[in-house]
Amino acid sequence: MLLIVSQVISTSVAEEVCHGEKMQDNDPIVEHPSGDYDTAVQAITEAFRRVGECAETSGWVVLSGQGQGWRLDSYLVADVRYRNGTFVFPRSISEVASIAARVGLAESQVEIGSDSKTVLIRGATPELLAAFLDAVYREALGIRPHEGEDDYAFGAEWL
Repeated sequence: MLLIVSQVISTSVAEEVCHGEKMQDNDPIVEHPSGDYDTAVQAITEAFRRVGECAETSGWVVLSGQGQGWRLDSYLVADVRYRNGTFVFPRSISEVASIAARVGLAESQVEIGSDSKTVLIRGATPELLAAFLDAVYREALGIRPHEGEDDYAFGAEWL
């Protein structure tokens, strides 16, 4: 069973018009599994597309990967903040440069903060950003599907 964890949302993006529809503060940008996407990577890609289309808000987004914890009956949640190409991870990620290179990002596109928690990626497509985040979730943050499931859960919401 997969769990979607809802976030507490501030009033920073009240009723933004995006994609031709009004978005309320508590509306998720995307959720998986929801039936709308076959994989977490598809949902993450769509989240980056939507956030890119709504760039005028310039607010932070919480990207939440959720999967099985270290025991079968536990959950692991990794919340990553994102805004305009900048990722803020919940902890230092020492393997950021190798993950970025492996998914096809050029070294010149990636700027890693001195704390290795903050990463700026310039000029990447939503597909590349999604591949990068998926690899970070799986390889560095330990997000994995629950036993018997095909994929981990993902949600994106305005912060």
